[in-house]
Amino acid sequence: ALFWGEPGASGAPEDAGADLPPLASGEVLAVLGDGMGGHVGGATASRLAAEAFLAAFVRSHTGVADRLLSALEIANRALADKVAARPMFNGMGTTLIGAFVSDAALSWVSVGDSALFLWRRGELARLNEDHSMAPEIDKLVAAGKMSAEAAANDPRRHYLRAAVTGEEIEMI
Repeated sequence: ALFWGEPGASGAPEDAGADLPPLASGEVLAVLGDGMGGHVGGATASRLAAEAFLAAFVRSHTGVADRLLSALEIANRALADKVAARPMFNGMGTTLIGAFVSDAALSWVSVGDSALFLWRRGELARLNEDHSMAPEIDKLVAAGKMSAEAAANDPRRHYLRAAVTGEEIEMI
């Protein structure tokens, strides 16, 4: 996870954030990636995507929604470039949540099954969609096509339907 906000409050590695401009007072950008593709591939994918996302968002001056989507595209392209340069990383990927907090709002973009929660007035609510197979399997249970027990033990529950891999992103 990386974050960027008030001067001196960076969670970005020095090499990723040294030349980034600060955000306005009260603004924070957080990026979370959960890598896949083995230990080395997953760690590389999540780090590379998070760093590319953070840098692209902070350097952009468009509206927040455009910045989030553009930063996601740049993060995805960074993975594609890494795989093209080093084929040993073929198959790596990461989930990604990019969340921007300002005095006025919380805006985000997400791909994969990492959850973004909001705690407000004593209640916890998930804000983003789950891009794993779990919601699809739960629909089978609701339709009476699968038992709850079979669904709970289905090995496909955690298969991702979307991830940042350098390929076209199916679900955002």
